[in-house]
Amino acid sequence: MAHSSASSATVEGERLKLKTRQFFPLLPKRDAATGKNRFLFKLGIKSDAEISEAYPAPAEVCVFVNSMQCVGDRIHGDSISGWSLRPHPRANVAPGSAAHSATFLTVSGGCHARVVTPCREYLESVDFQKRDPPFKPLPRV
Repeated sequence: MAHSSASSATVEGERLKLKTRQFFPLLPKRDAATGKNRFLFKLGIKSDAEISEAYPAPAEVCVFVNSMQCVGDRIHGDSISGWSLRPHPRANVAPGSAAHSATFLTVSGGCHARVVTPCREYLESVDFQKRDPPFKPLPRV
């Protein structure tokens, strides 16, 4: 079970569990390579995507080589985008924390999710700051 909050971290699986405070179902797009519809979605404000069912043969179906593919692998971010090959089910709104409600749903049929914007906690972490120091403007001459 891996967990990532890094920008562009991805998960792929047969079924994904999604938790978010904002769920935006987008219009489906036809994939040029396969000819199938992809049902797009965006998650906003403290979003999670976790693999609940892995692909039986990931080497044959995975879109990206560096995607996390095991059951329990999870990504977390302020904004996550993705798609599934089946239409989105009805979202379940329930308490997500003591103060806020959250949207819970499970997408299936072959799914992909990617972190678009990492969480602020990740961007302000010492680990991230060592790797990617903040931009420092050049002195004026």
